[in-house]
Amino acid sequence: KDGSHDWTHGNGLVALEGGDFLISMRHQHQVARVNRDTGEVIWLLGDGGDFALIEGQWFYGQHAPTLRDDGVLLLYDNGNDRPGGPPFFSRAAGYALDLEAMTATETFSWIVPEYTSFLGGVQTLGGDATLICAGGVRNANGPNQPISGVARIIEVSKSGEEVWRLEVEGNVYRALRHEGLLWSDP
Repeated sequence: KDGSHDWTHGNGLVALEGGDFLISMRHQHQVARVNRDTGEVIWLLGDGGDFALIEGQWFYGQHAPTLRDDGVLLLYDNGNDRPGGPPFFSRAAGYALDLEAMTATETFSWIVPEYTSFLGGVQTLGGDATLICAGGVRNANGPNQPISGVARIIEVSKSGEEVWRLEVEGNVYRALRHEGLLWSDP
């Protein structure tokens, strides 16, 4: 719509058990499940896709989709082109997918401190905690608003409380916790 040649902006590719994969198409505000062998699009998730949204709101300009074992799809919702205009916001979001009824229900939403128009990710941690990467902070509430220039990596508890936060000057593409990298005192 803006004359860009990057009409999908594929920014996430996730291999699933059984051979299918997820692809995130940021500029189309869609996540597709694709059959690896045939190339057939099995379903599209997002505004205008194959699922009816039962509860919550759709994502826009997303990054880093992940399909958990319990059928919940997590992603980072940057919020680009979200209908309704300002105030702009970004968040981590999760959707329970019912593949028989073709419905999606938002099960998780955590709004980050500043609108992050690019970059980001979400990871489920043990104990039902969530790691959120708000990586490309540039605009607090829109294109002409003050900016902090601070990327944030935030752990959130199951109840939605912030457990800890790391702030970094500049951009962070993605953050993942890897067990075994931390040490403990004997």
